This record gives sequence, structure tokens and C-alpha cells, in this order.
Amino acid sequence: MRVHSSLLAVLALVLVALTGLSCTEPELPPEPDRHGFPACSGAELSFIEVEPNNGTTQADVNVVTSADGALELRGTAASCANDGSHWTGDVDVFEVSYGCGGAAALTLSWESPPQNPADLDFTVFAPELSTTNYAAVGYEWSSPEPATDGATDKVFQEEHQAELGGPLLISVMCWSGPEDQEWSFRIDWLDSQQTDDDDSAAGDDDDSAAD
Repeated sequence: MRVHSSLLAVLALVLVALTGLSCTEPELPPEPDRHGFPACSGAELSFIEVEPNNGTTQADVNVVTSADGALELRGTAASCANDGSHWTGDVDVFEVSYGCGGAAALTLSWESPPQNPADLDFTVFAPELSTTNYAAVGYEWSSPEPATDGATDKVFQEEHQAELGGPLLISVMCWSGPEDQEWSFRIDWLDSQQTDDDDSAAGDDDDSAAD
């Protein structure tokens, strides 16, 4: 009887424990890992490149002050060239201030003749996340839908998603194709609510300043 009573007591304790577990609220999924950065939820900013900005010196970099929201950079690759392993044509470099971070969609877009399309690439360096590796690279473009204005050029894009945070160093390069290739590069934050305001910081692109 003593053994039987002990077993009953143990079973009662197990049932109480299981009942308590069944009433426990389910765990919520973790917040996005922003490496300590707040979410990016400021106004969108648009910036047009100002030459020289080939990044060979600190002065040859466009400094862009973001509003901690989406960003559009626009520019022109004056020349497209490579030596088989490195870009030797025009390189456009931007130093963008960010005090926030999170998951971001990166899109490089351009319109180019389908018979001789430009091959554009981008890199994004986030030194507060890593001082040795790029946070994002875009080397493979996808193809094309015809331009909506009826032009013979087609739209090409390189798309990438990455975790970004803090100040960014963004480079856009042209590996091959026709010169004076216009491009647009966007950062859209995926895990925050974008505001409706739109600020613009428009500098003249050096390739079009003489027009």
C-alpha cells in the first residue's frame, strides 16, 4: 500500500506539472537581429551623384546624410571596363550615414540595349558589422522587361537582401557595356514602417552637368 500510495503521489505531481505546461503561453518569435541598432523608419532620401566620386581618396566620395529611412542613389557609369578580375572603368562611391539597421532589400536597376547590355555591379560595406567582409554584393543581373515608355532599351536589375546597420560605404561599378550608363540603386528596409515624407538631396551628376 505504501508503494501504491507513493506512485499515486508521483503521478499526481506529474499531472499537475503537465497541466501547468499546457496553460503556458506560447513563446513569441524573437525580434529581428539588428546588432543593437534601432529599426530604420525615417523618411526616404533621394541623392544624385556628384563627380568626382571614384573613391580613390577620401575627397572622392559622395557623403550622404540619410534620414534613417529608404534611400535611392542615382548616377551614371561614365565608362564600363575590366581587366578580367577587377573593374577598370568608372566607379561611383557613396558614404551614407545610418544610425539604424535591420533587414534590407537592395536593388540596382538600369536600362540598356538588349543586344549590348551593360553589366553593373554593387558592393555594400558596413564597418560596424564587419571590418573584413562586405555586408552585401550584387554581381548577377536578372533580365528584363521592355521599358514602359516604348523605348528599345530593356530594364535590368540586380536584387539582394542583407542585414545592414550603421554607416554604409556603397560602390556601384560597370564591368562591361556601353558608356554613360545611367543607373539607380535603392535600399528598402523590410522590418520597419516607412514614413510618407520624402526628402531630396540632389547634386548634379558630372556626366550631365555640361548639357
